[in-house]
Amino acid sequence: MTSDGFQRLVAAQRLLQRLVAAPQPAAVLDSLRGPAPDAASHGLTAADREALSQLDRRHLLVYRRLIRGTLADTFKAQLTRTADRLGSDGVAALVAGFCEQRLPCSQVLRDVAFEMCAWALPRWRDDPTVADFIPDLARFELMEFDVYAAQRSPRGWPQSAGDQLHPDSAVAFDGSMRLLQLAHRAHELPDETGDTSVPTAQVVHLLAYRDSDGDYRQLELTPLAAAMLERLWHGQPLAASIGAACDAQSQPLTQLVIDGISTVLADLNERGVVLGASAVGERLPPSPWAFRLYRDCDMGHSEVDGNERGRHNAS
Repeated sequence: MTSDGFQRLVAAQRLLQRLVAAPQPAAVLDSLRGPAPDAASHGLTAADREALSQLDRRHLLVYRRLIRGTLADTFKAQLTRTADRLGSDGVAALVAGFCEQRLPCSQVLRDVAFEMCAWALPRWRDDPTVADFIPDLARFELMEFDVYAAQRSPRGWPQSAGDQLHPDSAVAFDGSMRLLQLAHRAHELPDETGDTSVPTAQVVHLLAYRDSDGDYRQLELTPLAAAMLERLWHGQPLAASIGAACDAQSQPLTQLVIDGISTVLADLNERGVVLGASAVGERLPPSPWAFRLYRDCDMGHSEVDGNERGRHNAS
């Protein structure tokens, strides 16, 4: 393709992008008939603008509906319980707002719901018409999806997994392991289409993973165990993680606490979640969204770094 041809293609793609994003798509199509190119048709040649203006605009509007419909269907497929509680009007408003202000950055369809929620979470929190548990429920369903899609190999950890743990070592985890902190018990909602029950407002810490049969499993953690595992998940040493977790929870480091932590780690080892010792150091997250799902405030940025996504896709 020549340079001129490439520029014409890019201009046509930008026009379609504007068509999908614009609140009033007819205005985008009307601009093609104007005497001079505007932001909607910048880069199109006069001949291309004339050819596009002669098309039956219903065909272009069908394209817009297909794109927006695909985004809505993808969101509802990945976040069924959230979509049921938002209702059809709520999902439609979410898709419209996302298209008009953001549009997806990823070329991977399964990333769409993550990007939509990252964009929507701060808006939901400030919207009195959206139930206060919706952000937690959405993050929980995204975490479930992330666990099901994860590779079980210890991604992001050096290949020393299997060594015995010691105070100065980090811990290698199964690649499907995820941690999640919620302000509502969203994980207890029934997985039934059409259910609109409301979760109890209570802080809860979850650990989820896939077992050796590929089945989804989840555990509730104490605040102390969650604080320790979060630090270990990021590659901090075992002893330092325990000490920092105790400080964060104002919990004296007693023998009873040490015994309890040993029991937790032994149980996770039996479940195949803890794989052994590993070198200390900050970890690459096991998926582009894994670390950011953990807390509600961590989802504030709606775009995953392109280099990070590339490293994961190449793994």
